[in-house]
Amino acid sequence: MGVLDSGAGSFYGEYGLGGDWTIGADGFGAYDYTGHAALFASRSFELKSSRMALEMGVQMRSGGLIPLDPYGLSYGLDISPPELRIGASWGRGLAVMQGGWFTVGASRSLGAEPLTKLEVTLGVSSRDWCKVYAQLQGSHSWQQTDWRIEGVAGAKISDTQDLLLSYSVGLSGSTPKVGLTIWQNF
Repeated sequence: MGVLDSGAGSFYGEYGLGGDWTIGADGFGAYDYTGHAALFASRSFELKSSRMALEMGVQMRSGGLIPLDPYGLSYGLDISPPELRIGASWGRGLAVMQGGWFTVGASRSLGAEPLTKLEVTLGVSSRDWCKVYAQLQGSHSWQQTDWRIEGVAGAKISDTQDLLLSYSVGLSGSTPKVGLTIWQNF
């Protein structure tokens, strides 16, 4: 779970089925009733000294509240029809400190309002109980393009949980965001 600066929250969960298959769900919701919910499946495979994954899913987005009557007395959510989401990611481990990683991921939602996302991540674990990483995040729709840089520091708080603190800055002047995440490992 993550909590953002504008009264918003997010959820991401995945479960490995074995045989390099993973299923998952993610969602985001803001105080203004905008957001999305998605279900996906991905398959990863070896690619020389790295790993590659292909993903396919379905998602729905909310554009906020819309009036249901001409007097503005009744409102409903402006929910999109289901959209297909496709994606690919590539990553490799790095031999630094207790272990590092470098990943690149991209996805595209195919619907009435296509959305393209890109993430580039570089991370390192300086000890077996802590990690830090930086991420460049980009999103592009017909309405806007947004680029952000996020820094994350995390510490193991139990055998199965990490606590992550993040700070994200928009490169185009958008509002900075602070996040607090509990990452559950199974």
